[in-house]
Amino acid sequence: MTVIKYSRSLPNYPLQWVSAEAEEIIGAQMVNADASDSHALRLIECVAHVSETTLGATCLTDGSIEKVVGLLVAALKDGSLVELGSLIRRRYIRKFTSLLLPDPSNDSTFDSEHISDGAAENWGRMLAACSKDTLRYWGGWPLFSRKRHTKYLNIQQVWISHGSAFAEQVYGALHSYYLKQARPAIAVHNRVLNHIALNQDKWPVEAFQDPDRVSELFTEVMNDSFLDMYDRDRDTDAYARIWNTSMLCFEQSLIARDIWAAPYDGLPRAPVNGSDTRHWHRVGKDGGEFIGKTITRAPVEVTDEHAMKILFEDVQSDLKIVLDWAQDRAHTGA
Repeated sequence: MTVIKYSRSLPNYPLQWVSAEAEEIIGAQMVNADASDSHALRLIECVAHVSETTLGATCLTDGSIEKVVGLLVAALKDGSLVELGSLIRRRYIRKFTSLLLPDPSNDSTFDSEHISDGAAENWGRMLAACSKDTLRYWGGWPLFSRKRHTKYLNIQQVWISHGSAFAEQVYGALHSYYLKQARPAIAVHNRVLNHIALNQDKWPVEAFQDPDRVSELFTEVMNDSFLDMYDRDRDTDAYARIWNTSMLCFEQSLIARDIWAAPYDGLPRAPVNGSDTRHWHRVGKDGGEFIGKTITRAPVEVTDEHAMKILFEDVQSDLKIVLDWAQDRAHTGA
C-alpha cells in the first residue's frame, strides 16, 4: 500500500510545506530528467508533510532539502510512496538528487545509494508514526462511475480550510452518488469547492446548515461562473446544461442526505435553450446527413454561408440573454 494511491490526483494538491520561495529555488535547481516538475514538487510536498519538514528560502543550505531528498529516495526505492515504473522512478531519483549541493571539502560525489544510507530506516519509522489523517489526505479523492470512469475531486483545499470531517462528508456523499452514474462530471463541483475554500470566512462549516446561505453560495458561484465563461468566450449554453446537471447531483447527494441544508426554492438553475430547440437535417454533397439543434431553423434551401449567418446571429442572441441575466443577478446581489 502506497502513501499516494493515485498519481493523477497530484496536481490537485497545494504546496503547504514547500514555501513559495522554496518552490522557486527548487524549480531553478532541479534538472529536467524527463519527469514532471509539478509532480516532483508534490512528491517533495508529500514527504515533507509526512516528515513534518518545512522547506523555506534556505532549504538548499539548511539541511532540510537534503533530509527530504534522502527520505524521498528511500521511499521511491521501497515503493511505499507511489507506484512508478522502474524507468520513471530512476528519472525522479535523478531529479531529486540534483537538488543536493556538493560539499567543497569532500571530493566524493553524491549518489542515490549514499543518500539512502540510514534514510530507509528513518522513512519507515516516520511512515509508521504518520497520522491517519495525513495518510487519508494523500489518498487522491477519486470518484468512480458505474462504467469505471474515474475523476479526482479537488477537495484538498477544503480539507485544509474547513477540516477533515467536513471534507469527508462532502466526498462520501459525492462518491456514493457517482457510483450509480455513467460518468463523473465534476468541473462545477471543483469550482464550488474552490470557492468555499478561498472564502472560508464567509462560508464557515455552520453556514451549510442554513438554507438561505446554501442558496446564496450557489447563486454566487453561478454568477461568477457564467461571467467567467462569457469573458473567456466559452459556450455558456453548454455550460448551463452542465451546471443544471451538477445542481441535481448536489441535491441528490449532499442535500438529500441532510449533510447540507435544502434551500427553500431548490438550488439555482441557469436558463437554457430547451423547449424551443428544433432539430435540423441537412444532406451534404457526398450524401452524408448532418443533424443539429438550434433555436432558429436554417432553411435547407439557403446557402451554407447564409445558414451560418442565421445560426450565428441566433447564438449571439442566446449568449446575450445569458450574460444579461448573470450581470443582473450580480448587480442586484440576488
